[in-house]
Amino acid sequence: MRFNILMPAYNAATDIEKAINSVISQNYEDFLLIVVNDGSQDNTEEILNSFADNEKVKVINQQNTGIAGAYKKAFEELDGDYIMFLDSDDAMEKNALQEISECIEKTNADIVQFGISYFSESWEYKRSLIFPEKEIVSNENILLDYFNGLNNGTNRPNLGIRAYKSELLNNFIFPPIASLGIDEILNLFGMTKCNKIAFMPKAYYLCQQRGNSVSRIKPSSKKVSGVLASYREMEKILLENHSAFADLLYLKFIRFYISHLNIIKKLPSYKTDKQDFKRYVKTVKASSRIKLGFKLNLRISLLLIFPFLSFVLSKY
Repeated sequence: MRFNILMPAYNAATDIEKAINSVISQNYEDFLLIVVNDGSQDNTEEILNSFADNEKVKVINQQNTGIAGAYKKAFEELDGDYIMFLDSDDAMEKNALQEISECIEKTNADIVQFGISYFSESWEYKRSLIFPEKEIVSNENILLDYFNGLNNGTNRPNLGIRAYKSELLNNFIFPPIASLGIDEILNLFGMTKCNKIAFMPKAYYLCQQRGNSVSRIKPSSKKVSGVLASYREMEKILLENHSAFADLLYLKFIRFYISHLNIIKKLPSYKTDKQDFKRYVKTVKASSRIKLGFKLNLRISLLLIFPFLSFVLSKY
């Protein structure tokens, strides 16, 4: 069984050597680490050159296109049975590939999901997110479990915490949107094609949390606009063959819309966003499996009736 590990890199000189070494030091032999140097302006390329003689590392240098463009380039080099993702400032737990491969052999799962440990910038341990060991069979139950987990906070859309059977992702067509949100779009695409997922109760992904990372910086118009665009791409994926789960995606959109409305109101797309919000609210309220809590239901109702209260409502 062969793994492809995809690593996009941009100005990653500080951490990329540690990230690569965490992969090539695995006690599992059959893998290829594909590193796409996405137009770095520091000495990332110089560091990558030091791995030129390692047959398990393939380095691709290109002009800056963003993480989506880096993924797209890496996809052209896929030659494995399973695909994994690793950011250039993170790391992989030792023995991860061996133990994940054993799980795949045992379960024949299309996707194997595992935990994640979070560290500070100086690699001091902070906390871990571990998923209970279980297997889910049937695409319907997989999607239901996935969306319920996202909506109640017990699951994550991160690409890095899963190993995907290659055939789930290798027909993915990258949308013409900004890179923000591409992880969640790609993950949903794989989930819609998955018929068996196995969860492993161990953290194999080691995430370094930086104060200036995209996921931790204060929301901006660019970031919010990118997230809204990603929701529309995910809606397209679901409506194609899995429209029964649109209500669960819309619930995520509604929460994001309310909490970021002060920024959304300033976007050129606000009129469309507002129309989508109203349309999604109708679908969610008509859904037999979604029970809106009192607080969220009140915020939705007040926004529909008194939109000028957005500044207050987005804070609570």
